[in-house]
Amino acid sequence: MVDRIAITGAAGFIGSALAARHVAEGASVHALVRPGTAIHRLVPGTTVHRLDLSDHPAVRQKLAEISPTIVYHLATSTGRTPTPDLANDRLTVVRDLDVLLGLLSAAAALPAPPRAFVRAGTLAEYGDGPIPSRESQRERPKSAYAGTMVAASQLATAIGRHLPFPVRTARLALTYGPHQATTFLIPWLIERCLAGEPAFIRFPEQRRDLIFVEDVVSGLIATARSDHPAAGLVNLSTGIAPTMAEAAEIVARCCGSDPQLIRIADDRGGWGADMAPQVVLGDTARALATLGWRACYSLEAGLRRTVDALRNEKVAA
Repeated sequence: MVDRIAITGAAGFIGSALAARHVAEGASVHALVRPGTAIHRLVPGTTVHRLDLSDHPAVRQKLAEISPTIVYHLATSTGRTPTPDLANDRLTVVRDLDVLLGLLSAAAALPAPPRAFVRAGTLAEYGDGPIPSRESQRERPKSAYAGTMVAASQLATAIGRHLPFPVRTARLALTYGPHQATTFLIPWLIERCLAGEPAFIRFPEQRRDLIFVEDVVSGLIATARSDHPAAGLVNLSTGIAPTMAEAAEIVARCCGSDPQLIRIADDRGGWGADMAPQVVLGDTARALATLGWRACYSLEAGLRRTVDALRNEKVAA
């Protein structure tokens, strides 16, 4: 039987990599994207459906047409903002939870429900809790984004008990890899190093669990396919958290660039420092026990793959 895969947020960095893997495996892959979304990351063989996920009747009709065997929910409207904005936070929190409820309701109404519903969370949900972060500990989010993700995780767990399919949350470490926007630190650093331009690291002592996108894709698929009763909430992380200064040094080495390009900026205050946990590090034991999954790429190996991909893109352009 050919799997029918529905992915929200499929045009994004992680979603497109997940879609590409399933296409390569021969699945029928359906990307649910917002109207007007650029779809250049999606590989041939992906069927694109443009719709507003907050339009519940449209979502229900589309899932009925697709009849997915697996649903991945990667689309969120929350994200990084330079300053707290309570009015915007309210809108995005309400929308994200409403979209999740609509998707779960639509999937539950299908004549043949999916085998699994997997949503992507984030290690940021743990905030300044004990390190390494374990799935069993209480979350201590430090931003509206992380708080919304916690609420969605709890909602998925509570409602999932009453649905005809398992609902699972994979909390992702900070993911990097080819085709990621340069508004994120790792691709920005790579671009600066390849151009021979200095890169200033604002918070050099912060430690981050950095995971290569192909490992995340493998983990999401393992989460969807697992039959383990404790797979409802898992961290997809490496269990290693270099400082941002260390990560930047590895980027420079992988680029073959002068390490003096990496400079430590004298800017350790501000909202970013206050709101971000000092250490983001996931415990990996549950993922190994319930999914049989662990990250395969070292930071250097993943960065080399990412650098090579960016170089190839520049040559092709």
